[in-house]
Formats: sequence, structure tokens, C-alpha cells
Amino acid sequence: MLGRYQGRNGAIEIVECSADGTRIYFEEGIRQSQATPDGESVFSYVKLMDELLHRATNILVLGCGGGNLATRLARLGKRLTIVDNNPISFVIAQRYFGLPDGLPLMVSDFRKFILDDDLLYDAIAIDVGGPDFRFDDEFDVETCNAVRARLTPGGRIVMNVLVANDIGPGSRSHRRAACRRPTGRVDHRRAGRPGSKCHRCMRAGKAVERAPGARRGDAKQP
Repeated sequence: MLGRYQGRNGAIEIVECSADGTRIYFEEGIRQSQATPDGESVFSYVKLMDELLHRATNILVLGCGGGNLATRLARLGKRLTIVDNNPISFVIAQRYFGLPDGLPLMVSDFRKFILDDDLLYDAIAIDVGGPDFRFDDEFDVETCNAVRARLTPGGRIVMNVLVANDIGPGSRSHRRAACRRPTGRVDHRRAGRPGSKCHRCMRAGKAVERAPGARRGDAKQP
């Protein structure tokens, strides 16, 4: 056990795996991130999101968690703005997962930030989640329209969203079986379903990519 914290969404534990040295960010027993101490995620969806974002230079990242996606993008020289409503996540990401200093870190609910923001971005990475997070409630039509309005022409949205029927290697349901807390509790996060409000409104936009099978995340998750 490397640390225990109280965040806005519940208790947070940072655990180091003795087998491989990776570090896991648990929030209320749900695994939000797992990465090496320098921030290299073990989750395939983070690498997939990175690939989908490779042409963008100015990226809005909604959701931090362990900051693995943001760390990867920052090392590639991307210009980032990172938003999370849990300020302790930024501290944890820098202390345990190698998130670089000097990045714009915005403490805000992602919906409020999107509705208030007036800047445009080449890409928007959405990796939000957490205990009792419900995609249908959080991504209503107004929010989805506001997200799309923050894109430059030809911009891209890449969203990590849970789906009910993805059980392949690297999927959230697969990882539930593979990774348990020291107490033996398993991640039982709710999954968004195809055809839900979230799927419908995000797919109504242009150049939308879904990284299937995961946050927050590092939310943050496909």
C-alpha cells in the first residue's frame, strides 16, 4: 500500500503490485488506473486512444484518474488541458504515476467546464467515470452538443465508454475477473449499453471514435 486518500467520490487507495511493480489506483474498490511508476498504462484502451489522437496537437482531456493517457500524450508533445472534479487525482497522478508538472489542470465537473468553455480543440479525449457513474445521466443531449461545439473543423472525439457485451481481453468485464483488490472485492462498475443516450448523442457528431471495451478512465474508460 503506497497511500490512502479521501476524494470527492470516495476512498482512494494506491497499491503497488509485488509481481510486476505496477501501481493501481482504486476508488471505492474500483480500479481506475494501472501503470508503471513512470505512467505507462497496462490498459490497451489507453494505447488505442493515443493512436486515435495522434494527429491532434491541442487536446482537451476530460477525466484524470491516474493521468496515464495525459502522461502519454504530454510525452508526445501534445498541448493539453486536463479536467477533473477530484483535485486529489492530480496530486496522485503526479506523485505515483509520472504526470508531468506544468500542465493546465482544471478542477471542475466536466459538464460545467464544457458548457462554460469557449476555446476550441483539435481533439477531445473523454475518460470519465467512477463509483455510481451513469453515462446516460452524465451525457445528455445538451452535454453532447456542448462537447461537439468545442471541436475545430475536422476535430475528433475519442471516448472511453463501457459496453455491456464486450468481454474480450483488455475489456472492463475481462479486467474485473483479472484484477482484485487485496480484500478480494471485484470491480462491479455499471456499463453503458449500446443504444443508450450516451451512444446516440455522441455518434450524432462528426469524427467520433469509441475506444471499445474498457474509463477513468483512469475516469475516466472503453
